[in-house]
Amino acid sequence: MLHHLDSPSKDALLAEMRRVLRSDGLLVLADAVVDEHGHGHRPGGERRQSGMREQMRDNMGDAVAHRIAAAGFTVEPIRTMALRIGGQLGIERARPSRPAQE
Repeated sequence: MLHHLDSPSKDALLAEMRRVLRSDGLLVLADAVVDEHGHGHRPGGERRQSGMREQMRDNMGDAVAHRIAAAGFTVEPIRTMALRIGGQLGIERARPSRPAQE
């Protein structure tokens, strides 16, 4: 879902999630994974980089985990799963690490 948002909107969304999540809550976020070289994966192993939307570039490597941590969460190691249509889905789990800011 984050790959549909621009950078400021991603940060605003995560800040709002942190604000409304109880201190004992759990954030689970699933989104498309892009490797460190900016490649998405297509069926058949074909790789692509050109034409990648700016929103997807924000999902490279561990950028999503860093963005979640910056919003006030303690992030667990990412889990990934292969999609039948090609590509991978990253699943982030995080818990509040500090009091939400008003």
